[in-house]
Amino acid sequence: MKFYHTADNHLGASLKSASFQAVKGLPSRTHEHFETFYRLLDTIDENQVDLFFITGDLFDSHHLTYRNVEQVLKRLQALNAQVFLIIGNHDTFLHKHVFQTLLKGSNIHIFDHSTQKVSLEDVDIYGFNTSDFSEALLNEVNQSLNKDKHNVLLLHGDILNKKDPHYLTDLSQLKATQFDYIGLGHIHKHAFLTPHIAYSGNLEPLDFSEVDSKGYIEGDLKTKTYHFVPFQKRMFHVLNIVVSETDDLYAIKDKIIHAARDMRHSKDFFRIILEGVHAPSEIIDTEALSALLMDTFYYVELLDQTTPAIDLKTMKKTYKDTIIETLINQYEASDNATLESLHLALYALLKTEEV
Repeated sequence: MKFYHTADNHLGASLKSASFQAVKGLPSRTHEHFETFYRLLDTIDENQVDLFFITGDLFDSHHLTYRNVEQVLKRLQALNAQVFLIIGNHDTFLHKHVFQTLLKGSNIHIFDHSTQKVSLEDVDIYGFNTSDFSEALLNEVNQSLNKDKHNVLLLHGDILNKKDPHYLTDLSQLKATQFDYIGLGHIHKHAFLTPHIAYSGNLEPLDFSEVDSKGYIEGDLKTKTYHFVPFQKRMFHVLNIVVSETDDLYAIKDKIIHAARDMRHSKDFFRIILEGVHAPSEIIDTEALSALLMDTFYYVELLDQTTPAIDLKTMKKTYKDTIIETLINQYEASDNATLESLHLALYALLKTEEV
């Protein structure tokens, strides 16, 4: 009995608060989240999957329309698989009557306060929304499991961080149960906490805070085998590039391309953080550097965190009896001044030649 497990896809999220803002980063990226989810549905039918588990936050309520939700749910209704859906903390609007009508498909099973168990011929599936969950209920259900059938538990919430407002219980409580598989949602990074307890993570990363591989979990209840399947269209990468004062734009470009040589330049999102030092008399032209990289990368953004390469001892000799020497002497005598502020001041003086 094959299943796929996904969660936290946040379909309809505006991404306006995401950590990337380029033209390719917003409108097209929002649509790609839907496209990847629909591609997963096609894969479910192609592979004749029996059960599809969605453990919360399928949608994000910020900018969704009724039409958006309707289209997704109609696609779910058209699946040959049985669909089991937990409502998460980001799509609580699904509890509203107007959306409950859309969720009445014969193959769609919604877990709420009144429906916490769905029985099929060979498997019982239990599901609890975050607000309905309790350790007492978990223990009660565990004691009543039908051992002649497969048993699955679906939850949305945190079991790793007690400070999370959506914390459920400790991992040890889940490990003490006799479910064949426990599918979790809420944490975006996929993880097998035990061989049969897992966060699926989301199908597509939302921004540069999510640089791990994304996908879904495929399982077989008969063989009790479960594994993660990468599925994302694009990934986010953050690369730190060390720059020296002798590097020109072309040398920096070569360093970036070399560091990303094994990654998917033409598909993925890259954030390049430039570190180290640059020549004292000039800053790195990140706009020109972006133009040099444009033909190599689908999306690249540059953050310049370099500082001017300044030898204070040599500079004092070179600019003896000038404001620059005075400024360096003041810095060396001060307990509060920072090297960064000194570099900025010296750079401004050198740039305007006010010496």
